[in-house]
Amino acid sequence: MNSPGVQNGIFVGLVMIVYNLVAWFINAELLFNWVLALVVGIGLYVFFMWRAGNAAKIENGGYLTFKQSLKPTFLTYVIGSLIGVLFTYVLYNFIDPTLNDMMLEKAIEVAEKMVKMFGGNEEAVEQAIAEVEEKGASMTIGTIVQNYLVGLIFPGFVLALIVSAIVKKNPPEEAVV
Repeated sequence: MNSPGVQNGIFVGLVMIVYNLVAWFINAELLFNWVLALVVGIGLYVFFMWRAGNAAKIENGGYLTFKQSLKPTFLTYVIGSLIGVLFTYVLYNFIDPTLNDMMLEKAIEVAEKMVKMFGGNEEAVEQAIAEVEEKGASMTIGTIVQNYLVGLIFPGFVLALIVSAIVKKNPPEEAVV
C-alpha cells in the first residue's frame, strides 16, 4: 500500500462513501442533486489525485514527468471510483432499495423538463415519460459496470490528464559542454 495512487484511491473512495452516507442521512434527495454531486465529487477526486501526484513527485526526488504523474493520478480515480460504485450498489440494493424509485421519479422529472425545454407538446412529454418508465431506473450490476467503465474515460482519465499536467515537474536537463 505504499503506492500513492492506491493509497489516495482508497482515501477518496472512503470519503465518497462518507459523503453519500451523510447526504442520505440528511435527505436522500441530496443523492440526486447533480450540481452538488459534480462539485463535491470532482473536487474530492481532483484533490486526492493531486495528493497522489505530489506524493509520487516527492518519492521521485522532487521531479516527475507527465507520463510518470499519470499513473498515480489515474490510479487514484480508478480505485476511488471502484469503491464508490460498489458502495452505491450496496446502498441502492440492500441498505435503501427505495432509492431506485426515487431515481426513477427524478429521471421522469428530467425527461419532462427536457421535452418542455425543447418545445415539446403534452403528447411528447407523455411519450418521454412512458419511455423512462419502460426503461426503468435501478442500480443493477450492469448499470454499475457500465457507469464505472464510462466514468474511467470521462471524467476519470480527463481529470488525470489535467492533474498530471499540473503536478509534473521535469528534471533539469544537463548542460551540454
